Order: sequence, then structure tokens, then C-alpha cells
Amino acid sequence: MVRPLLGPPDEPTRGVDVGAKVEIYELNRALAGKGTAILLISSELPEILRLSDHILVMSKGRLVAEVDNDAASTSDFAAEEKMIRSALGLERDGTNEIPRAQGA
Repeated sequence: MVRPLLGPPDEPTRGVDVGAKVEIYELNRALAGKGTAILLISSELPEILRLSDHILVMSKGRLVAEVDNDAASTSDFAAEEKMIRSALGLERDGTNEIPRAQGA
């Protein structure tokens, strides 16, 4: 069973030192490990990739892409590029459908 949790404010690690970031990451992992759903809002791509199981990309107030964790790893350049292109409104196919990463 998933226990919901309202996420912290946008950019929870902005302006904090590296040690505090590590503590925030560890707390998020511990809560997720206990079945708590966490809403993370961040503009830092490495942070998103490190902490997320499922990623929704928004641009101009609308959902523009959806990526599952298995397709989004720090070594998966295609998933990273897709998220950035989607966030910037640079869709390649020109459709209004939500693009999905490979494996999603």
C-alpha cells in the first residue's frame, strides 16, 4: 500500500549545502522505501534522475512527457535529452500526444 505525502515546496534542495542535500536525499529514500509516495519538484536533472521512480515533465503549465525510472538513468542520454527537449517545447514528432521514453 502506498502512503501519500504532500511534497515539500518547489526545489527542496536549492540553496542548501551538499551535506544537507545528502540528508534530504536519504530521508526521501527512507520514506519511499516504506511505501510513501513523494512528490519531488526540481529543475536539477541529476537530482530528478537519482530520486525518482516515475518522472512527469511539465512545460508552460501542461504535461509534455512521462518517463519511467527504468528508462531514465544517469547513463541513458536519450531519456535525458527527451526530458530536456520536452521541457523546452522542442518535440520532434510535432504531435500533441505525451511522448514516452523507450521501455516506458
